Amino acid sequence: MDKLVAAVKPFFKRYDLVIIFSLMTLVYCIIEYFIFFPLVLGMSVLKSGSVLEIVIYIIQLAFKYLFKVKYLIYVIIGIAACGILFGLIFSAVFYSLNNFLSKKARPKDGVFKAEFLKSQYLTGIKQHFLKMSLMSASTILYSILFIGFMTVVTVPAIAVLRGQIEGKIDFLPLAIVLTVITAVVLFFGFMFFRTYILFWYPATFNFKRKTFAIGKRAADTFFWEIVSFLVVFDVAFCSFQLLLILLNSLMAGGQGVGFLRFLILILLNWVVKTVLFTILIVFVFSKFQQFKKRIITKTT
Repeated sequence: MDKLVAAVKPFFKRYDLVIIFSLMTLVYCIIEYFIFFPLVLGMSVLKSGSVLEIVIYIIQLAFKYLFKVKYLIYVIIGIAACGILFGLIFSAVFYSLNNFLSKKARPKDGVFKAEFLKSQYLTGIKQHFLKMSLMSASTILYSILFIGFMTVVTVPAIAVLRGQIEGKIDFLPLAIVLTVITAVVLFFGFMFFRTYILFWYPATFNFKRKTFAIGKRAADTFFWEIVSFLVVFDVAFCSFQLLLILLNSLMAGGQGVGFLRFLILILLNWVVKTVLFTILIVFVFSKFQQFKKRIITKTT
């Protein structure tokens, strides 16, 4: 925790990165406000409270649209467009962040002026735009496939557990074993997937070849420390998200609460998630710098 605080504290002196991270999070929160929250509020299946029905509904929805050529083309175009957009942003921002944390490039007078920052961002785009675009598109595609696979994995355990609860199946040991196995697979599956993807990015800005393998090695080196951090992050993020969903449902359609709803679902959401996402990104890049220093120390 002390190392994380030590890494995050100087970051807030980089007002340019703080502003960019804030703007990126603001866009994310606006998308949530106008798309995610109305979607959740309007999906009657979510109000049923049945996890199995929600999972089956998501699977049916995916099969309904993704296996039609027209929608498949839309998905491919969307992934490519997002890959290019994220590639442009990440190549500039992550390059500058990596240099700042590694103390690789600093102005002579110690002041981060506009000309120096501009050169940093432009250099990052020139050197890493194509690579970041391909990585970002791949990350989106892998995430969709992985989440789809994990969603299907949960069906047997949920079906058996539901049957046990409703009295349709009288075999408690099977329900317990399946539930435990599924929970373990989901936990470690998501942890490994996210950890390897996250550390792939800083590896790309520090090494030219075998970046995924190097990122994986860095993640394995600090795996349990990373898992502990991600568990705390997930608890904080999911708790806040559930609170927002609850407040959104309570304030929807009420008179005189439009402005209050906007303040909570946009402004409060923006502030909290800017802090959470900033801590996550700085943690990943600073942890990779620790790994890189270990490699340099061992080879010298």
